[in-house]
Amino acid sequence: MSIENGFYLIFSSGPGVGKLVISPTAHPTLPPYHFIRGSLTKDQREIFKVTQVEGSYLYTIHSTTRPNAALHIQGELIVASEALGSATSFSIEPAGEGVHRIHVPAQDSVATILSLKDKLHVASADGTPSQLFTFQRLLSE
Repeated sequence: MSIENGFYLIFSSGPGVGKLVISPTAHPTLPPYHFIRGSLTKDQREIFKVTQVEGSYLYTIHSTTRPNAALHIQGELIVASEALGSATSFSIEPAGEGVHRIHVPAQDSVATILSLKDKLHVASADGTPSQLFTFQRLLSE
């Protein structure tokens, strides 16, 4: 199943990680960026807007709680950056029954989160649950 443009909660399949949320405190840089972590809360606090890049198979992922923040590669981390034009385009690939991999095409690596205390980062694909995500659609665009 391919991902359609819309608004989603994104859940990690990794044990005890829960949904992805943007850390409330910013890393002290200009412009600031926020780490992405897991959360076991049952609310809809962190909704992501997923939009397919026109004419391609790639997607951008933006925060709705920080409307100027888009997912962006910062070294080995995937962060929510408020820098204009900083959005990284990702491939969101089906990886089994209702789960997807968030693939970084230029690096041949995928989004990974190992534990609740871990930060979302890129790593070589190894097929473990820490690299699989469920996109729970809330609204269409």
